[in-house]
Amino acid sequence: MCKDWPQRTQSERRGHGRAFLRPLCISVLSVTSFLACRRDKPAPVPAPKDAEARLVAVGDIMMHQDVKKAAKDGGFDALWSDVSPLLKGADIAFGNLETPVAPETGRPGLPFIFNAPPELPAALKSAGWTLLSTANNHAWDQGSKGLRETIGRLDAEGLLHAGTGATKAEASKPVLLQKGGLKIGFIAFTDVFNSDLNDREDAAWVRALDLDEASASLKALRSQVDVLIVSVHWGNEYQRVASPRQKEAASALVAAGADLVIGHHPHVLQPMQWVESEGRKGFVVYSLGNFISNQDRKWHLGQPVPEGDSRDGAMLQVRFVKPVGGSLRMEPGYEPLWVENRWGQPGPRVIRVRRLQQPENDSLAKTFEVRRERITQVVQGAKSKSAS
Repeated sequence: MCKDWPQRTQSERRGHGRAFLRPLCISVLSVTSFLACRRDKPAPVPAPKDAEARLVAVGDIMMHQDVKKAAKDGGFDALWSDVSPLLKGADIAFGNLETPVAPETGRPGLPFIFNAPPELPAALKSAGWTLLSTANNHAWDQGSKGLRETIGRLDAEGLLHAGTGATKAEASKPVLLQKGGLKIGFIAFTDVFNSDLNDREDAAWVRALDLDEASASLKALRSQVDVLIVSVHWGNEYQRVASPRQKEAASALVAAGADLVIGHHPHVLQPMQWVESEGRKGFVVYSLGNFISNQDRKWHLGQPVPEGDSRDGAMLQVRFVKPVGGSLRMEPGYEPLWVENRWGQPGPRVIRVRRLQQPENDSLAKTFEVRRERITQVVQGAKSKSAS
């Protein structure tokens, strides 16, 4: 049973209401004053952060007949699933696309004249690649129509590319990116042609390495970017040391403004090193070797180690950091890679890129150990009988 609340007179009720309202008014005024004071104080400005971006890069993406067969049997993803997380984890993932993709305008690929299936660009994009060089000695394998079709298919997948174009002006255009607060410029050249079909400047074009022209392009771009990267298809095939021409070009490119030079074409690894030229310093990777191919497919443990060098590769990993008010800092490194090739074994064709980690059996563990040691030796330019 509820109790009746005590009855108050009208005056008591009015007085009680006034007493109640006074503290309420004071409280409202206090809160309003507090908020006004809060509004008068400017919000704290967050401290500026260092600009930072990460790049990974691999060498020659080859589409030999057996590589295409492995992709047909197991899917493209199976070819590079071991390294795909590294590609996806970078701000820029680069590779040298050493094949046209021209199923409509080209002919079927031959042993030394390449053509890739139409599924390749989407597979590269899905795996994590963002930027490709198309300037190499196989760019013209399917003629000018094949070159233009290749460009169109890369564009359709949103894959950036450098070094070729529907005209000379397009082929010479740098790729400009903004990543992690850094402005990054990328230019690609080839110093090697199987056939040079550069004829008219208003037609399909592959950018050749002319050192005077290249230096002028780099100097013009240098003031517009924080990081300047150059890709060059150069050197002598199957030579594990840089040629005099490579060294000359590397020195000229660094002097003209290159921070990083990424080389490919020899199909084997070559040294990575800092190069100083005319007061500038840049990091030069003379060759990243093959990323995926069918070369040296018959090599196995027990054979001379150098006979398997075309199955060795490396993933370059570079961290670019520019502190607030400071200069660019580069932190280069690499991860050893190796192409597992089950040539001659029954069942579906298997070719895949491995990170030389967590082998499935003892035999493969020994192979990984041998190849890892060999890769380290060549990349660091170790003076040894087998590195020559």
